[in-house]
Amino acid sequence: MVIDDFLFEPCGYSMNGVTKNGCYMTIHITPEPDFSYVSFETNIPSSSYREIIQKVLDTFNPGKFTVTIFANQVRCTTISLLVRPCRTEDQSKKTDLSGAISYEVCVTK
Repeated sequence: MVIDDFLFEPCGYSMNGVTKNGCYMTIHITPEPDFSYVSFETNIPSSSYREIIQKVLDTFNPGKFTVTIFANQVRCTTISLLVRPCRTEDQSKKTDLSGAISYEVCVTK
């Protein structure tokens, strides 16, 4: 994978990686005192994205998250994720999202 990344001033990070066969992986991070944003996107083929989604959640431990899946095959599957309590510097604002989340994903042409 060829990687092009950049660290922004005063804060922020962007990484784009492309494989020899044209698959990509990209991550953008904007850390701010009142709000932060992280996005991760890939088109690398996988029979299950559970592991990569779990790694992203474990790495960034978000207070909220959205998963969007685009596919070109008809298939239904259940994805289960383990979500840990959010870490915040101000523990009075701590949101406990811990537990398992399961949802069914159905993709049609």
